[in-house]
Amino acid sequence: MTELYKALVEAQKAIKSLPRTKEVSVRTKSGSTYAFRYAPLDAIITHVRKPLTDNGLWFMQSVERVDDLTVLKTFLVHSSGECFSTVVPLSLNQSMTPQEQGSALTYAKRYGLCAILGLVADEDDDGNHASGHTIQSASETAHETPESTPGALYVSDVTSKSGETNGRQWTVYRVSLSDGRTASTFDSDIAAAAADLGDRKAPILVEVKPVPKKGTLELRAIAEIAAEDVPF
Repeated sequence: MTELYKALVEAQKAIKSLPRTKEVSVRTKSGSTYAFRYAPLDAIITHVRKPLTDNGLWFMQSVERVDDLTVLKTFLVHSSGECFSTVVPLSLNQSMTPQEQGSALTYAKRYGLCAILGLVADEDDDGNHASGHTIQSASETAHETPESTPGALYVSDVTSKSGETNGRQWTVYRVSLSDGRTASTFDSDIAAAAADLGDRKAPILVEVKPVPKKGTLELRAIAEIAAEDVPF
């Protein structure tokens, strides 16, 4: 794939930092707050269109079955005919509404496109995760449960399972999302935030990381998002 790699290098020279036009708030374990910004899918596509096409590159995405998993496959193709791909686990089922299916697909498209191009759509939050900080609700006051926002993502349920391995006790929390996906975390603060957001039926933004060997998702962060800022 010599030609594709050469073209991708040239395209990367022209791609500047993504425009992070959306923002969510984060609550730390000490009770203080900060905010981080991210780039929605439409802004990412607009931003990379010219650098890619100027170098004979474009991308395609499709839903496929791989090793009994439903995935969104992202292809990066070159005018020479060369291409390569990456996959993002995707959970779709017949009980999901069209809006929920669209939400899951759009999130996976955003994740897959950034992965294959080596882009970062969100501000780096690893330092805060390492410090035990958690993305939580942007609002500190209780309010009435809002009506569902079409296309938004919600927490459907939070369950837990405890056990012991080599004398060490553990509890894993499974967070079910309205798009049919289930993500797990060992962080009780993240689980508590998810339960609260689910109880209030608040639109959310999540950060998940695929665990390929297990075919599962790790929930790294969850945040409430204003209805008008739903990125789907």
